[in-house]
Amino acid sequence: MQTNIEPVSVFPHTATKLVIAAVQVRQLGEGGQAFAAWQLFTADDKQVQSGGVEISGSEYTAWGEDDTYILNLVVSKLGLTAVP
Repeated sequence: MQTNIEPVSVFPHTATKLVIAAVQVRQLGEGGQAFAAWQLFTADDKQVQSGGVEISGSEYTAWGEDDTYILNLVVSKLGLTAVP
């Protein structure tokens, strides 16, 4: 999954795209937990930063079957803004 983002400075580059590289479910059910691995890329597809976001509790429950929810959640947790 990926989305364009408002440009953000990642010294010494500017990232314009967020990619969710993988989502790993660590625990199923009511106490579910997952981990989303993300990467930031420049306009010319150079990776400039990566990391991960924990998803648990109500965030995990709200996920359901809508993977765009994960993309939007990661955008929000990283303080980014998605653009069309």
